[in-house]
Amino acid sequence: MSKSNSPSEEKNNILFVIFLILGICTLYCIAKDHSAASAENSKIPNTSESISTSLWTGEKLTASKGTIQGPSGKETFYNMDMSFVIEIMHANDVEGKYNNYSYWIRDDGCKMFGNYIMIAADLRFRPKGTIVDTSLGKGIVVDTGGFIYMYTYYDEETGENIVVPSYVTDPKNSNERIYDPESYYPDETQTYPLSYQLDIATNWGPQR
Repeated sequence: MSKSNSPSEEKNNILFVIFLILGICTLYCIAKDHSAASAENSKIPNTSESISTSLWTGEKLTASKGTIQGPSGKETFYNMDMSFVIEIMHANDVEGKYNNYSYWIRDDGCKMFGNYIMIAADLRFRPKGTIVDTSLGKGIVVDTGGFIYMYTYYDEETGENIVVPSYVTDPKNSNERIYDPESYYPDETQTYPLSYQLDIATNWGPQR
C-alpha cells in the first residue's frame, strides 16, 4: 500500500514546482534580453576597429597635408554627399552583407560605412566592397573617380608633383584611350604604374 504525502509535503512540492517555473521564466527573459541587446549592439559601429592603425607607423593623412603615401598607396581626400553612394551599396548588396552598415561621421571627420572609412579607388584593381588598409584605419571601397586616370609622382629635381596619364592611346584609333599595366611618361623614356591612389571620404574642406 502506497504511502500518501502529508499536507505539508504536498505544499512543499507545489512551492517547488512554482519556484521552478519562475526560475525557468526568469532565465528565458534574461536570455531574450541579452539576445536583443546583442542584435542592437551589432548595429553600432565598432569605432575601435575602424580607428585602429596598429600596423601602420608612417604619417597619417590630414586636411593640411592633403596627400601622403599610406600603407596601400597614395592617399588624398574628398568631401561630397555620400548618401547616393550608400544607396547604391545597399541596392547591390544581394547577400545582405551591409544590412547593419550605417552612415556616420567619425570625430576626426572621416565618413564611415559601418566600421569602415569610405574610400574611392580604381575599381579594376579594388572592386566595391574591398577592405583596404589606410593611414587612418580600415577602409571600404564604395566609390571611384576621375583620379584613377592619372598617376602622380614627386619629381625630386623640380620639387613638383608630376601628373601622368594612366592610359595609353589606342594605336588603331588616336581618339580612344586604352588601359595598360603601365602608364607612359610623355617622352616615353620612363614608365610608371597605374594609380593605386585612394580617395578618402571626409568632411574636410568645402563639399563638392
